Amino acid sequence: MKKVIFFTLLISISSLTLATANQPIYDTDEATEIASPSKFETGQPADIDPKIDYYRKGMDAGYEKDYVTAAKFLRYSFYQAKDSYRFFWYLNWLNNAKLYEAIVWEASHTDEKYLWHRAYFTTSYKFWGNALMNLARYDEAIEVFVKGYKRDPQNSKGIVENLTYRLWNSPKAGSYFMRYKGQQRLTDEIIDFYGKKLDVGSGFASKLCDWLAIRAADAILNQDKSAAKYVREFSDFTNFWINSGEKVNVADFQILTKALNFAMKNPPQKTKPYEVNIINFYIKKIEAEWRDKDGTTIKKDFGYTNEYIQNRLLDIQDNFDLAAIFYYYITNGILILNPQFKVLDAAITELEDSKFQSIIPYSVRPFPSDFIYYNYEKFDAYYWWFPHYDGIAYLGGQASPHFVPQLLTGSPTIYAKMPTAASYRVIIHEFYHGFASRLKINSGHPWLRDNEANWPQWFANGVKNNNEMLSELLWYEGYTAEYGFNDGFEKIKTKGKDPKPYEETFLLAKEYEKRLEPQRKIEADKLFVQGKAELKAGNLEAAMELLLKAHQTAPEVPLFLYELAYNLQWKAKRREDAQIYWDKYLRDFRDFQGSDVAIVYTIPWYINRDPEYALELYNLHCQNPRNNQRFSEYQMFHAKILARLKRTVEARSVVEALLDDPRCTMISEAEKFLEGLK
Repeated sequence: MKKVIFFTLLISISSLTLATANQPIYDTDEATEIASPSKFETGQPADIDPKIDYYRKGMDAGYEKDYVTAAKFLRYSFYQAKDSYRFFWYLNWLNNAKLYEAIVWEASHTDEKYLWHRAYFTTSYKFWGNALMNLARYDEAIEVFVKGYKRDPQNSKGIVENLTYRLWNSPKAGSYFMRYKGQQRLTDEIIDFYGKKLDVGSGFASKLCDWLAIRAADAILNQDKSAAKYVREFSDFTNFWINSGEKVNVADFQILTKALNFAMKNPPQKTKPYEVNIINFYIKKIEAEWRDKDGTTIKKDFGYTNEYIQNRLLDIQDNFDLAAIFYYYITNGILILNPQFKVLDAAITELEDSKFQSIIPYSVRPFPSDFIYYNYEKFDAYYWWFPHYDGIAYLGGQASPHFVPQLLTGSPTIYAKMPTAASYRVIIHEFYHGFASRLKINSGHPWLRDNEANWPQWFANGVKNNNEMLSELLWYEGYTAEYGFNDGFEKIKTKGKDPKPYEETFLLAKEYEKRLEPQRKIEADKLFVQGKAELKAGNLEAAMELLLKAHQTAPEVPLFLYELAYNLQWKAKRREDAQIYWDKYLRDFRDFQGSDVAIVYTIPWYINRDPEYALELYNLHCQNPRNNQRFSEYQMFHAKILARLKRTVEARSVVEALLDDPRCTMISEAEKFLEGLK
């Protein structure tokens, strides 16, 4: 069996130059004379004055947080009297001013002897590598980091952290380093030297453990012959840190060790687990207003280069590998995550207006309607990824995928939306929301401290034995095992079972979308919101009028007509009026979301009034039930219509077939109906 998790990348994208942001400088004559703030000059100045103490002036400006001015003066200072100390401070102020191109130019054009200092060690290499990362020149950044490491391995902790740490809110050097041609040998050196000989400080061990776990998972799924070595290396390394007293989440890493060992002993390629196919849409642009961390509203419009996107998705793939191994383990080899990626040449045009910003997937334009509809049976989950991090929420659970935005949807399925900063822990977490919801078990955050009073004893004991550190992975492992799921997690295996609308319905929805002008939809939305508010306030007459106006303003939108009919029937108690709109719904929106409810109300209405018409409705609308309950209801409607038409033998046959069908959810009603036919 080929690698279980595979990668498909479809890109049509234009590159974008990433700009650097300069800090404002103080309005001083000397600073202005040195260089224009809009173009920071590099190389040796021609007008160095030996009488001026550029170093002192630069340091004073830096301490005042005028970083551009500080960098300008330190440039003069370095070229006035070259040494590694001045060069370090020159790069330091350039880094604080975010003058990344200047850092790269200076570091690549100076003698290497100035890149190392007896007190600051390889920090200048770190500045250089970080600058390249900020300029999206990741492969070059790795080369610089490695060069710095080789220059002074014993004093390269900052560089090693850059290579191994998988930051959530910045480009991840770790994933690039994993593809660096000499990384295996260098990794062994780092683990041996930094992992077991130096006091590298709290948290560093966890970073290296994460890195090793991802590497081991990737090797297992790729059927790499070195997988056993990587798993053993991860296990030995985590045990070393656990026993050394370093503050790591013991339970998490013990569970990951068990998961990796389980996958080694039961290779997915041989056990043939059910592949939970996840389509991951990457949207390359954001054209929507969002708030930065200070609450300032910004109109953002950006995209990325092909290379950047490809490496971003490879990084997500790495994280998915470990998440896949974890779920393979907790489901006892029954399920494994199988992500596939599709880059959309599209833009997010709307974010949720809430405390935690998040994209609205149906706002993506152009929307991948054809892809979702014609590939609907292939996927168990739909994930939406976007290249933005600041103040953006990660959200997972169940949701109905849209075939046509706001007009036609499918059945609820596993779903998530998040920025590409997500680590394997985030993927595990967000998938669990949908996983647990699908299985009808607690899908929230019951493992958090605020629910401690309700923790089961096994979890409370686990936290106590984990140095009082929470272990989300321990909860998922134990909670899933508590239920057993002897049915083989059947509720997850939905692919191909949920019916999708008929193709003619899909094409009609696309036609409705073309007709619906955005401004008319906006006006109808406002009327609809007002109508719902009046309904909540108990003002039924005003509510019905507003809902009717919303429908009349945008008759292409099924939701407006549905709410009008439903509330006329149940809130306003105007059943005959409601039926007018239920009939209209079935005429205009056959097989749309909500049409099954319209059928459930409409056919019983006509069974006694016009059974021939009821049979016509059954034949037209009841052939594509969304679930077992609807299937059973439709069969009972059919039997009742036939009985009303005095076709008793046929009615009996329909009910008997229903009782023999494993999809039947109405056994008692069906048996009573048969009794009544005698």
